Amino acid sequence: MATTYRDYLWFRDEEFGGWRSNGHVVSLIRDATADGVLDALGAVGRRRTGVGYAGFDQRSTEFERLGLVRPDPSADQTVQTVGVADIGKGWVLLIQQNSDYLGVDDKLFGPVTEHHEVVSHFSNVNALTRFMWWRDGQLKVSFEPMIPTGDLERARTASPAEAATVLALITEVGGIDLDDYYGTRTEFFHIEGSFALAERLTGVEVSKELLRSAVFTVAMVPTSAEPEDPYAHELPPTNPAPREPHNLG
Repeated sequence: MATTYRDYLWFRDEEFGGWRSNGHVVSLIRDATADGVLDALGAVGRRRTGVGYAGFDQRSTEFERLGLVRPDPSADQTVQTVGVADIGKGWVLLIQQNSDYLGVDDKLFGPVTEHHEVVSHFSNVNALTRFMWWRDGQLKVSFEPMIPTGDLERARTASPAEAATVLALITEVGGIDLDDYYGTRTEFFHIEGSFALAERLTGVEVSKELLRSAVFTVAMVPTSAEPEDPYAHELPPTNPAPREPHNLG
């Protein structure tokens, strides 16, 4: 039976409650490796986690406690935390939390999307959401799953084939409402619908079991040219002097 949003209702389980309420990113990257993705992003401070999303969350919290990443989502950020895992058949799963957004930023994620097909979806603490599909080095479809119609109409002009594919799949997976012009909904399943749509586009199921068992490498990705204290010591200077290689793990 084809995947629908109902297959992702587990995202409402208590163990993922913090991720859902504070904001999530899930990116699926084709024909890649976790190390290759981190290299492309210029990631530093790489540390292997314990197993699964819980391990990623623990390591991310450690970065915050060390003062390497500011826990306040409204503060200016010079780094973002990512977790990446090889999940088989040439696919890499990248995740973020706490309203980080690198995985849906066309510029910041460009070193990855330039060379790989990528499907990402995002939410933040303010209930903003985004679904993005890069293919052949170009952003083909980008829309707000809460109110997708306008974005998808524009995508039909720029990328008609990909937009048609997404529109057809949205009607099959459910959860993403194309017709709620008057705001009459009382239940919202657009995040679950985004998970299902990503699976239908990629063939990769991001299941609860996968998120429990994947081993993520957690690292920090610079998002500005001049990182500020207190975490500048973890990031490479703009013009680093030659030095012997060392293990950041």
